[in-house]
Amino acid sequence: MKHRLDPLAARTLFLGLVSLSGCTPAAKSADQIYGERVNSVLEGLQPQIRECYEAGAASQFGLVGGFATVRFIIGLDGEVETAELVHDKTDLNHPPTLVCIVNVIRGARFPLPSKRSPVVYPMEFGW
Repeated sequence: MKHRLDPLAARTLFLGLVSLSGCTPAAKSADQIYGERVNSVLEGLQPQIRECYEAGAASQFGLVGGFATVRFIIGLDGEVETAELVHDKTDLNHPPTLVCIVNVIRGARFPLPSKRSPVVYPMEFGW
């Protein structure tokens, strides 16, 4: 039986975006546009992240779901400078799976930002 990454939960992305008052709903800030581009890259990583989880589920009976949240910083060159688990927002208790997920994100290449960009990426895994 395969475990699947929940696509709705995996799309959640927090870039610390600032709400701009006075903007029309159609207007988007540069941060919002960049956030959409980052989200697109993260969506492209879902198959690799899913493989991490499925490998973990195959190796550990009882690994049936949970949450993992990764905080990372995109550098000016589009490379991930740092990536780490947010432990108080992670309940998936399988270290090899978590290491694999963090490594997938560390290896990602993002569009060039105008400034270093911190990202918090929560994921939910389950049936």
